[in-house]
Amino acid sequence: MSYRGFDVGEIRSLAGDLSTLGDEAPTLHLDIATVLNKAHTAMATGPATYDGDLEKVRTSGVTDVVLDGLPFGGSGTLPLALNDDLSGMSSEMRRRCDQLDAVKGLDDAGYPVSSNDLFLDESPPSKEDIDEAVRFFDNLNDSEGLTEPTTNEQLLAAMEDLEGLSAAELNIVLSKVPEGQLEEWNDLLNQEDILGLTGVSREERNAHLSDLFANVGANNIDKFMDSFPGVQPDFSNGEGLDGSEEWGIPPSDQPMFENGTVSADDINQGDFNDCWFLAPLASLAESNPDFIREGIRENDNGTVSVRLWDAEGNMQWVTVSAELPLDENGDPVSASDAGQPLWPAYYEKAFAQVYGDGDGPEGTYAGIEWDYQENAVPYLTGGEGEDISSGFWDFGGSNFDNVKEAFENGKAVTVSSTGDAPDSWEDQGYIDRHVYYVVGFTDDGNILLGNPWGSNYDPIEATPEEFEDAFDDPTAASVS
Repeated sequence: MSYRGFDVGEIRSLAGDLSTLGDEAPTLHLDIATVLNKAHTAMATGPATYDGDLEKVRTSGVTDVVLDGLPFGGSGTLPLALNDDLSGMSSEMRRRCDQLDAVKGLDDAGYPVSSNDLFLDESPPSKEDIDEAVRFFDNLNDSEGLTEPTTNEQLLAAMEDLEGLSAAELNIVLSKVPEGQLEEWNDLLNQEDILGLTGVSREERNAHLSDLFANVGANNIDKFMDSFPGVQPDFSNGEGLDGSEEWGIPPSDQPMFENGTVSADDINQGDFNDCWFLAPLASLAESNPDFIREGIRENDNGTVSVRLWDAEGNMQWVTVSAELPLDENGDPVSASDAGQPLWPAYYEKAFAQVYGDGDGPEGTYAGIEWDYQENAVPYLTGGEGEDISSGFWDFGGSNFDNVKEAFENGKAVTVSSTGDAPDSWEDQGYIDRHVYYVVGFTDDGNILLGNPWGSNYDPIEATPEEFEDAFDDPTAASVS
């Protein structure tokens, strides 16, 4: 019988046939190799075959040494290779059928099952776990407060149980639970944490919601975001905005990455005053692009998760929606310019979501405006930013020497501008109180400094003397 277009019985039958064929592949391989070798021996004037694939089968079966009926070697050639390929395919089909059967059982029992959950790469959903989670939310609004978590320990235990739900289970729970009960859970997560006894920390709350957000079904994204507004950082109070900007999905011609890679040139500081974050991000993209590339992933539900560290030094995947602040033309106003890769904008959005060390409001773009680059490094790498300035008592070197040594040792280096620079640098984007990143050094010993304003600005080339006058506060970052 077909279920949502899939006949599980027929699929299981096909899986069985594939498994049988896979089991027969080693014998067939050995038989073919034996025939070819006999022909090869009998034909004194030439080889038994000029076909490259058949020759591989012949040579893989030459040896008389056999283990469990299989010739050594030949695992990469047909038909022996079909043993693993077909058996693996059969196992995967059966596993997917188990998922379909479990989902159909829930559907028949009246549980709302999304078609997106039919083939999730996870164990079949558990009715018992779903019912337990639904009862948990029901009790949040119980007049007697039967099981409402009130202590830190109870909250953390409830958070762990919810995070333990599979994506399919979570989506069913979210479909069944009224929005008001989800909002009650949000209120509990945001209750004041007194001495770590009655609530959870901001870092724990953010990590919990990010974990759930990455697994919410696309049909429940809006409901989840309405119930837990903290998963979307506010941008309305950014200093550089004119009020016309709105959340929206960026243009479809803007990829997450350009040919799967990252470059410092992808970063283009938009309307937010966060060069202190974007310059270290650019320097890491320059010195260790794989580290940045591995730190962002697109989830099946359309959300994006970014690897950052929190104020306590704990690595976390911060999940944000695909929406970005867009101008009236529908182009991003954040760290990705029109037509450029989007990964910088999502790094910036995730950072706005979790950063809490500044003077601005937490969980907002305004909260990441105007700070020092050394404060961004721990969130990007998990390690402290290293002050490599010469210092008043350091008679053995200079900022220039320390910057060059750190860069040549593979570290990502950023510097701040002092405003004391040649007038000609203004055309290259030199301004006071701005953060730049080291791109490299010329053959004649000058330093090249990139601007997080984007590739439209060529790197500033400075002599050691010009550098000492125009830049200070060098900071180094490294990835362990």
